[in-house]
Amino acid sequence: MSGNIKLPFGLKGDKICHISNVTNGLSCGCECPNCGKKLVAKNNGTEKAHHFAHYHSKECKGSLETAIHVMAKQVIKTELEIYTPKYERAISLVDDDNMQHQGKSTHIRPAKLKLDRVDTEVSKEGYRPDVVAYVKGKALNIEIKVTHEVDEKKRKIIKSVQEPMLEIDLSNLTEETLLDLEKFECEVNRNVNNRYWINNPKGDLIFKRRLKKLRQKVDKINKQIKKRKKREAKKKEDFEKLRQKKRTPYLENLEKLKRADKEWIYKRKLDLLKINETLISNSLNQIEYDEEKDPPLLSSEIASDWIFNVHPKAWQSAIFLKYIHNNPIDSTFNANEVKKWVVNRFGVIEFVEELNFVKQKQKEIGSKRDKWYAEKGSWFFTDTENHMIISPFKPIIEYLNYLSQLGIIEANSKNKNCFTIKYNSWPDYVNYVQELERKKTLQKELRKLQIEFNELIKKQKIDETDRLKTNRIKNIIKSEKRAFETYGEKARSCKKCYMASNIHDGITCPFCGHHDFRQIELTKDHFKYARHKHECNSSININPKFISELDLTLLEDFEQSN
Repeated sequence: MSGNIKLPFGLKGDKICHISNVTNGLSCGCECPNCGKKLVAKNNGTEKAHHFAHYHSKECKGSLETAIHVMAKQVIKTELEIYTPKYERAISLVDDDNMQHQGKSTHIRPAKLKLDRVDTEVSKEGYRPDVVAYVKGKALNIEIKVTHEVDEKKRKIIKSVQEPMLEIDLSNLTEETLLDLEKFECEVNRNVNNRYWINNPKGDLIFKRRLKKLRQKVDKINKQIKKRKKREAKKKEDFEKLRQKKRTPYLENLEKLKRADKEWIYKRKLDLLKINETLISNSLNQIEYDEEKDPPLLSSEIASDWIFNVHPKAWQSAIFLKYIHNNPIDSTFNANEVKKWVVNRFGVIEFVEELNFVKQKQKEIGSKRDKWYAEKGSWFFTDTENHMIISPFKPIIEYLNYLSQLGIIEANSKNKNCFTIKYNSWPDYVNYVQELERKKTLQKELRKLQIEFNELIKKQKIDETDRLKTNRIKNIIKSEKRAFETYGEKARSCKKCYMASNIHDGITCPFCGHHDFRQIELTKDHFKYARHKHECNSSININPKFISELDLTLLEDFEQSN
């Protein structure tokens, strides 16, 4: 409520009067309902809002709030009717699965009540409501809010004694409403939007019944949830027991796999290199591969290259000899064939082979049963363990892809496991690489020469441009000197060729034949800065054809005469 609203009510005897219902001035006979001092009615004017003012004293604090409060109680008591607010309470409960369940909402519409009688400021046990209205012998407590709402203590008391109470909120009344008694009475008795229930025993009883019904429903659901969760827990427990039972035979191999770290792999490769030294040497000799000079045929970047029972150099060179060396150009082979051949010839380290067999078998079973482990591998291994278990196909396909990147073989665009031979001889491939490198070097040198040539041409063009502009500027300055020495300070500059002349030289430019000029004034000081001025002029035409067409006869005659 605005602090600028003037007092619209005054106390006359035991009744509150509205400013519109009293005579003007002191004759109104009213006093302040808050402090008890005399009021003067100001209701004759047309410019200011009608109101009461304290007579020969300052306006007391709280007079407006008190007046509204008292007037509201009087309106209820006089009219003997009241509109109650709506009562609405939604019901919802959450079950043990965190699912929400809605019950039937409790909804009581606003109602117009005829009152038997109205009492004000009645003291009850532990509280005193502003108004106690009686409807068919039953009490309805009413609170009027102007500045302070019902506090928590009173709320608790009214709920404990189970008496109905509503609060009417008059804290936001406008000056217009306060000055119109009919509007004010409507706000007090009939506006259902400015009031709410502090306590409604009837509505609360309906709400509790419906809440109880919903709780019974949710309790029943929770019992089913509990049974289901118990079954799931049992199923999970049984699954875990079975999982542990299934994985027990492989625990030793899993432990070996976990111990296969970088240090272990390095030592294993070192040992295998000594054992396979002759095998590797023979294979590389057959291929005619020189590790020190040739491009890298063997890849050391394959992380899983250690799983076979030979050194990576042995199985990689063996693949080249078997599937590429001296085989027909453009013939094809499949990575799965290569994998089978390498496994049969060299074998896989035992613990990797056993674990991979189980993993692949479970993937196959999972695929048939449409289970999640069809992609990951064994259901009784963890995701980390499945990821650690290496298929022999992995290092094989990685090496073949490496050879494909070199250009020795080519992967099929439709079937990535199928490869076509492009070079079946290592020396031929080395020659190809060297020729390619030679061409690259040659192209690089050619590009360098082209750049140098372009730079030279560019410099020559710049030099020629500078020379042409320098000569043009010299001739322009000569034409200016001729005009100055022959005719004096008044001269003209051709807008096309920038050469200077005088009207006595004819109506057109004697140098280019153009007829449009700019008047200039030539002095001795002009020639001090003439070169710099013309050098800054980017509009001077230095086109060789244009320069060749200029008639410089006047300049030649001038030079001869001097």
